[in-house]
Amino acid sequence: MYASAFRRALLLTGHRQTAEDAAQEAVTRLLGQPPGAVHNPGAWLLQVVSRVCYDWLRRRSREVSMAELPERPPLQASDPAEAVVIRDEVARVQKALAQLKPRDRTLLLLRHSGASYNEIARALGCARGSVGTLLVRAERRFKRSYEALVEAPSGSGRPAHLPGR
Repeated sequence: MYASAFRRALLLTGHRQTAEDAAQEAVTRLLGQPPGAVHNPGAWLLQVVSRVCYDWLRRRSREVSMAELPERPPLQASDPAEAVVIRDEVARVQKALAQLKPRDRTLLLLRHSGASYNEIARALGCARGSVGTLLVRAERRFKRSYEALVEAPSGSGRPAHLPGR
């Protein structure tokens, strides 16, 4: 059984050491099950090793994508005019988030802080399969709210805008 788990893990990850670790973890989980709890140990083992590998791939893709992110612009600017623009944009984002329903706000904050769909589903008490749809809807609501704030006149009597838009 270990050999088939290892082959599956190697196929999914492409890394020998990771495949060995995943197969070993799956076998350890199988051995930790009470006798008779697993009706088809071979299928159960392959399912667990797949999940372990998918978790590893998700973590790895997050690490890679975080490393490839462009550097964030500083929240403090040396130019006073730039500091005002940054402060106004941050205030608009916060105000747009505050206008959302708590569930939408939580969805967006969790997702943009790196939470997985499973983590979001657990936090909100909803089905994992619903998270994508809920996120799309929350993002649309945020966009409408934010754009309304951008288009609204600012205190100076001129329309507020983002640089470069």
